[in-house]
Amino acid sequence: MLTEKYPDAKWTQPFIATGQLALTLYVAHLVVSKWLLKELEAADIYPFGIENAVICCICAVIFSHFWSNLCERGPLEWGMRRITG
Repeated sequence: MLTEKYPDAKWTQPFIATGQLALTLYVAHLVVSKWLLKELEAADIYPFGIENAVICCICAVIFSHFWSNLCERGPLEWGMRRITG
């Protein structure tokens, strides 16, 4: 809604990039979470909570912003587009 209301605002660009990398971020979230939880379980550490979700979201927005400056699409989005034509 905010990007529709403020389409040319610079502060919305990182959020737009995050939406454009949704598939890549979703898969990365699953892979990183699985690996990280396995490592933390081995160390008897169980960090769950809203803080971790917020950190993950912030990291996703930052990654998306920088990735979109380098490439037009995310790696998985590029692959899906290539496969489906």
